[in-house]
Amino acid sequence: MYRLEKIKFFCLPYAGGSSFVYQNWRKYLNENIELIPIELAGRGKRFREPLMENIEDVVNDIYNIIAEDLEDATYAFYGHSMGTLLVYELCHKVLNNGHVPPLHAFFSGRLPPHLRHNSVLHKMEDDKLLDTIWNLGGTPKGFFQDPGLIDIYLPILRADCKVVETHEYKEKTSLFNFGISIINGEEDELTNSKLSEWSIHTTNSTDFYWLTGGHFFIHHHYKKVTEIINNTLSRYIVLN
Repeated sequence: MYRLEKIKFFCLPYAGGSSFVYQNWRKYLNENIELIPIELAGRGKRFREPLMENIEDVVNDIYNIIAEDLEDATYAFYGHSMGTLLVYELCHKVLNNGHVPPLHAFFSGRLPPHLRHNSVLHKMEDDKLLDTIWNLGGTPKGFFQDPGLIDIYLPILRADCKVVETHEYKEKTSLFNFGISIINGEEDELTNSKLSEWSIHTTNSTDFYWLTGGHFFIHHHYKKVTEIINNTLSRYIVLN
């Protein structure tokens, strides 16, 4: 049990997303959890920066952003879809660089990293790529009717898909020693048996949660997701 007042909570977006996707969570998270959505290069406040297309560059960039905050902080991570893969690799980088481990990591909307997704979204023609994303249910219908937004969004989405789809899993020399939570939509394509393999990546506990909805269930269940986060991280909060 930890005695602390604040937990820094770093959240990483899905492919094509920005830090904005987690803004709704602020009013639902415990007051002792400090939400820190990470902005990736090429979007949001970092729109003028070049996009990155391989996971090592992205993880190094994120690490450089948060490294100073890790020195004196108690912290946790959350990632959805692509963000899950980034959190996984980031956690190993943090540990390899000698930082205190996170209290907990939340992985949602993705199979464990050793199971490869057989998708080639980053090579699709524009129309087919947009149709695929639309069918996943994560983007408002009006978005696809605005050519200006599409022109901005497509390069970001394509670069992010390339980051994920060119990732090559390498077995790590050590496992996580902190607890992890796996959250998934019941109507997503992932299966319970495959998701259960997340547990091989930690020597600590693995908790599984299933919510109604598809791949982008987090947009419809942010109250439920933040409830899971609050209940989990409250284990580590002890106030004077």
